[in-house]
Amino acid sequence: ITAKRLARIIGDMASLAVKWHKRRMPRHVGPFPATLYQGFSRFSEPVVVRDINELGLFFWSESRLPLRAECEIAIDLPPQMRTPDRTRVRLRTAVIRVEDGTNGDIGTAAIIKGCTIVAEAHGNSLPTR
Repeated sequence: ITAKRLARIIGDMASLAVKWHKRRMPRHVGPFPATLYQGFSRFSEPVVVRDINELGLFFWSESRLPLRAECEIAIDLPPQMRTPDRTRVRLRTAVIRVEDGTNGDIGTAAIIKGCTIVAEAHGNSLPTR
């Protein structure tokens, strides 16, 4: 992460604090490092999740995803969303909004369509919904 990108993320967190009360579910504000997997080849790219809740997330990446594109995000959940058996997950998502960032990065909002728990000790995946 570059210093400019991190400054952008921190600035976004401040604006989210103002909007937080308008949301149906509270958002957990990052930045949270994650990995984006997309396409048939499961191309991977490191991304930064700006915020997340049970319904969706917003992340910054270098790739522009088309609306309604389906992809996966692997992330260590924020402490507020963790349970003893759910710390690292793979989220199946669908893109609902894409916006240009000021530093050449791309902001993507996505709804969560499914979640698979990643069992850390054995590398197995356990579906949850």
